Amino acid sequence: MTMARKFVYRPGEAGVFHCINRCVRRAFLCGWDDYSGKSFEHRREWVRERVKELCGIFALEVCAYAVMSNHVHLVVRTRPDVVSGWSDEEVARRWLRLCPGRRDQVGASVEEDRVALLAKDAEKVKVCRGRLGNLSWFMRGLSEVIARRANEEDRCKGRFWEGRFKCQRLADAGAVVACMAYVDLNPVRAGVEETPEASDYCGAGDRLRARRGRAELAAWKASGGDESTATEAQKRMLEGARGDVERARWLAPVEAGEGGVLGMSEGNYRTPIKLLDTSADFQPDAVRFENVPTEYPGRDMTMARKFVYRPGEAGVFHCINRCVRRNYRTPRIYT
Repeated sequence: MTMARKFVYRPGEAGVFHCINRCVRRAFLCGWDDYSGKSFEHRREWVRERVKELCGIFALEVCAYAVMSNHVHLVVRTRPDVVSGWSDEEVARRWLRLCPGRRDQVGASVEEDRVALLAKDAEKVKVCRGRLGNLSWFMRGLSEVIARRANEEDRCKGRFWEGRFKCQRLADAGAVVACMAYVDLNPVRAGVEETPEASDYCGAGDRLRARRGRAELAAWKASGGDESTATEAQKRMLEGARGDVERARWLAPVEAGEGGVLGMSEGNYRTPIKLLDTSADFQPDAVRFENVPTEYPGRDMTMARKFVYRPGEAGVFHCINRCVRRNYRTPRIYT
């Protein structure tokens, strides 16, 4: 249900969370805007690259993501065990990557000098350590940078996002696998893409292309291919395959034995919920909770009502209904 974020997430707490942020007025500020006749598709790449950059700074892992035309979905796992193991120098180095400040602010011209100076301040390091494992600071680092760049491009001021962000706790493995499927299938459900593989801005597309790239590289190696004698077409194939593999490297692993968020094989992640089925007859409605293994019973997330409530089922539900005409582009007066 919808509740204050402080009741959903507590700093320093391990867990998996579904975070959502929407553009202000739900306008298409990250895609094609019919109202202005302009395309802002390049901003989706801004969002993706910023999330990837933040994953290299914070002690958090992105399990799934989808950058849509007017909103962003992230499934994020917090890792307080990781941030607690960092040295003071590592905390200082990561913090200065996030907030570099002015070069003359601390009176040091060399980067390592600035790191050493910050690492000596135990109180400051303690604060920075807490923030580098904090989900709210992660979302702040994403939202603020994107908003500033977009406003600068539009030559305007004011909000780019509706608010800070919305957050839902995924209480068990069933909720995590269902929410990851929901996020990865978002471009398909919205009619933007026909299959997850065709999407450039969702985790499923990245994982699928990486899987295909690994298969192509393995086949090339098995055939005894020599890159020094490869044709131009083969070199392009190898370059593309390596790029596909690298594109998904920053995402949290799924597989068991690799610290995977689901503790299950990629095949088990694909098969029960038809997530990565890229056949021509694929339909989002093919996803059924009945096909999820019994060890993943959770359904704690926002998605189609048929996945949340079954007639005749006992339970307590939070229901919301809104009036129409919520999104006004221009003021209107009714008499």
